[in-house]
Amino acid sequence: MMNIHLEREVAAARRGHGLVICIHDLDRFKDYNDSAGHLAGDDALRAFWQILVEESRAMNLVARFGGNEFMSILSESALEGAFTYVTRVAERMVEDPILGPAHITSSTGLSSFNPDTMKTVEDIIQAADTKLFKKKGKRS
Repeated sequence: MMNIHLEREVAAARRGHGLVICIHDLDRFKDYNDSAGHLAGDDALRAFWQILVEESRAMNLVARFGGNEFMSILSESALEGAFTYVTRVAERMVEDPILGPAHITSSTGLSSFNPDTMKTVEDIIQAADTKLFKKKGKRS
């Protein structure tokens, strides 16, 4: 479902519609999962997903991207709106009864579709993933 949605959104972005991809990676999740157990880790993943969904507009899609990574597909969006979204998510994580006490935060790579340099779904995902890894590298 995510791939079909993303293909449609990239096609719309080629026609001039705004599109931003956010790839979120949970910080300190592995330590929490190892110390609190896998059931608690599953609860943390669900809590983060719920925050992403609640902070998204109905037209957007949030999906698990792998492991402790999630993707938000922000349709009809620009980077400014995506930064606002990521800020709201971070604020909610601090307040969350599971994520807050566990000090689980997230690093997010953002990529806005650029028709001059991006032709495929993989191009926009790769751009967001590259930015995520740069952020994660700065935190180490």
